[in-house]
Amino acid sequence: MENENSIEATEASATDSKSDSVSISAETADSSVVPASAPASTTVPVVRRPLKGVGQLLKETWSIYKSKLWTAMGLLLIPILLLSLSTTLGESIVTPLIVLISILLMVFAQGALIILFINRDVDLKVGEIVKKTWSKYWSLIWVSILVSFITVGGFFLLVVPGIIFSIWFLFPLIVLLAEGERGMDALVKSREYVRNYFWPTLGRYFFLVLVIMVFSMVAGTLVGVIFLGSKLGGFVAGLLPLLLIPATVCYSILLYEDLKGAKEVSVQKPKAKTTYLLVGLAGWIFFVVMVVVALTFAAAFLGWLMGGGLDNLKGLPNRGENFEMKIEIPDLLENQGEPISSVNPAI
Repeated sequence: MENENSIEATEASATDSKSDSVSISAETADSSVVPASAPASTTVPVVRRPLKGVGQLLKETWSIYKSKLWTAMGLLLIPILLLSLSTTLGESIVTPLIVLISILLMVFAQGALIILFINRDVDLKVGEIVKKTWSKYWSLIWVSILVSFITVGGFFLLVVPGIIFSIWFLFPLIVLLAEGERGMDALVKSREYVRNYFWPTLGRYFFLVLVIMVFSMVAGTLVGVIFLGSKLGGFVAGLLPLLLIPATVCYSILLYEDLKGAKEVSVQKPKAKTTYLLVGLAGWIFFVVMVVVALTFAAAFLGWLMGGGLDNLKGLPNRGENFEMKIEIPDLLENQGEPISSVNPAI
């Protein structure tokens, strides 16, 4: 409020004095009147405000989660059942196909959850949610591929870039469905929302991950005790995401809305699109090169083993054999009946 009052006071001062321009410092909220000789331009900085605390985010998440849980579970049910079924089947000929179908359906379900929680104040029917999601489904697939490509490539570049990208690109799917930005535009805008808020965003999301890990460990232990390691227990444990994924999506949307309200994002950076893609590509190239090098050394070592391996070293002399030969020379000469001094007069 102090910043807003200061800006309003500056504008009033500029109007009364009829000066040509007003400059507002980005570092302080103090106002100053620019002389008439200064360039006619006004710079209004983006006013940053603190984000909501973790406790507030969790409280709001719980309130929304309770009211939308059954709808959210219905949207997630089919992909979660398929994933749980693939785990139960184990190594089966149909398992890869089931996993692929469940992943494609999971992207759809995640988009549906985003629409559900974005429109939480509206009583949307499941059919409306499905229709809205389907209209953006292929864009969801494409953005998911871009995020995975860049983030995984960053992890291949010694992990740290991958962690950074994971935080920058938390919200592309939300940006796509809430603002209509597609492809790399959604990624760039997500990064701009996180700009100058990297550590607060990381801390809030890291806390959510800890909560989910603790809940998963406790629930998994209880399921294991109840079902004593049976296949049914594994199937039930596979249904836990029905409870966890809606909470994660809801929390992420609240964090996105908080970041969006914390500052105005109006400037896109076209060059950033190429930069992020190139960094991701570099990570994948590095990974492929390392795999090729590792396979080359493995093939060379395997060929060496198949060619004899350690047996090829048996014919090579070692220090012990040389020492024994030096000791045996006098014995051979003595067997011939010749004194050692006659062989080498210097002795």
